[in-house]
Amino acid sequence: MACALGTVLLAIGASLAFAGESQAKTSHHRVKCRPGYVRRSIRVPVRRHGRIVRHHGKIVYMRAPRCVKVSKRKTPPPWSPLFPPPIPPTTSPVAPISPPPAPASTAPANTAVPTISGSATQGSSLSASTGTWTNSPTSYGYEWQRCNAGGGACQNVTGATTSTYLLGSADVGSTLRVVVTAGNASGSDSATSAATRAIGLATDPVVVAAGDIACPAGDTAHSCQQSATEATARNQNPSAVFVLGDNQYENGAFSEYTGAGAYNATWGPFNPIVDPVPGNHEYGTSSAAGYFQYFGAVAHPPGGYYSFDLGTWHIVALNSNCSDSGCSDPLPGTTTAAQTSWLQSDLAAHPSACVLGFWHHPLFSSGWTLGSPGVAPLWSALYQAHADIVLGGHDHLYEDYAQQDPSGRADPNGIREFVVGTGGENLNPLGTAQPNLQAHDSQFGVLVLTLHPSSYDYKFVTTGGTEIDKHTGVPCHGPGSGGAASMAGARSGSRAPATALSGPPLVFEAHPLATSLTAIERRGLAVAIHANRGVGVVVTASLRRGRRLHRIASFHETESDIPKPYSQIHLRLPVHSLQRARAVTLVLRFAAVDAAEHHRVVTRIVSLR
Repeated sequence: MACALGTVLLAIGASLAFAGESQAKTSHHRVKCRPGYVRRSIRVPVRRHGRIVRHHGKIVYMRAPRCVKVSKRKTPPPWSPLFPPPIPPTTSPVAPISPPPAPASTAPANTAVPTISGSATQGSSLSASTGTWTNSPTSYGYEWQRCNAGGGACQNVTGATTSTYLLGSADVGSTLRVVVTAGNASGSDSATSAATRAIGLATDPVVVAAGDIACPAGDTAHSCQQSATEATARNQNPSAVFVLGDNQYENGAFSEYTGAGAYNATWGPFNPIVDPVPGNHEYGTSSAAGYFQYFGAVAHPPGGYYSFDLGTWHIVALNSNCSDSGCSDPLPGTTTAAQTSWLQSDLAAHPSACVLGFWHHPLFSSGWTLGSPGVAPLWSALYQAHADIVLGGHDHLYEDYAQQDPSGRADPNGIREFVVGTGGENLNPLGTAQPNLQAHDSQFGVLVLTLHPSSYDYKFVTTGGTEIDKHTGVPCHGPGSGGAASMAGARSGSRAPATALSGPPLVFEAHPLATSLTAIERRGLAVAIHANRGVGVVVTASLRRGRRLHRIASFHETESDIPKPYSQIHLRLPVHSLQRARAVTLVLRFAAVDAAEHHRVVTRIVSLR
């Protein structure tokens, strides 16, 4: 039995062994793939007991032969006219894109000097060409120079740095040349033109004059017609432009002159031919620093007065804002002993046939501010020198006074005065007409003077183009008109008594409006003002503490801040001084002065809670 069982087991083991050997051999046979498949060695996951083997969480792969499907390539469409066969790539290399040309390795060099074109007469414009240069200049700069009649002793003209130059009175008798500087990335070089011929006068110089011109940027409280008056002035083709003070409101700061839409943006193009004087608002900035910075040497700092010849006429420009105690922002006009002495000497050295003087504060005016007796010494000096015309601004209207002496008496050998405060800022109505007032107007515009060798024409031109008060051929008083020597003798005793020019009494009242501490902190203290003419007011605010007064603030209100007989001002009091107590007693002192130097002082006491 045991023998038989052993035989059976031996047979089973032999059969299993054969089966295993047969299976192993078949695994080495190359498996054939069905059509469309090919044999490839690919990565497959390793399996153990039917599960994918992972090592540190990552699947373990092995390479094994497998049959994979062959991807069919798309055959290109047959050639047709709509689908031409692709052009095989050429074996020749593609030419590279040329880089931009390198900058010139050397600085420009001049081959033909610049030239100047235009008429060499006052009031005309000169234009400069660049000349001819090598090495590709990328920029050009210009510097105009004024030389003597022979073309020597040349000096740069301040601010003349564009390709054009407007000839002014300072150029008459001189020659002009221009220096052009060409530059590129490698450097620069300059070339100088030939000088022009000596600059001559126009047939007869044309002068445009106006004062009280430009509002500061953002001003919405005033008319601000400086652009319109500039256009009117430009249409007259002037040889010279006289600006009569208060050229830039509110304080004549340099930033106000150069602000958007202000003086520089409107009347600034006249700078090559402008002759300025300062007004009281220019001294709203200490020492009129903005005015002298903007106009530079042409304003003749620090005194601000000077003279020059225009054609056959002698012109004097004066400063009516300074007294022997200093310069300020005065409503009344003043002068210094030094300026008056200089004027007398200057007039004696220039016995011209025709003489014109101009400054800001008029001696005579019928407008809101009236005249300023403080400038009578200037008037008297001009009267003694047989001057013909005096120009002023300050009062915002146009006035033409017939010839008169410094005391306001009609005199056929006297001075004709024009008030031209119509430059654009605002307008004043006519008040009580002063003696000898010949014509007046309250529109924006400019005075136009044509200066002939022994006479003059004048007219007032509004911004609408209307010509008002037009006269021609008015004779000068100088040599050739007859009687210059006799006039000097007749004038020897003439003086200008201030009482004759003071006008009606000054009326001034100030009344603080009912308010509270809270309202003052928010909006300031409102004060109703009544004045019968233009005044400057200094307000002093003090707190009463027992019997003592403690000053907390002071304010300067100009004639522009009080433009009507009845108006209102707001005093921004220091809040920290008022917050220390629940109730305060405020003492306000109003010191008013008009152009005739009439003074009124009003004191008001305000109790606040």
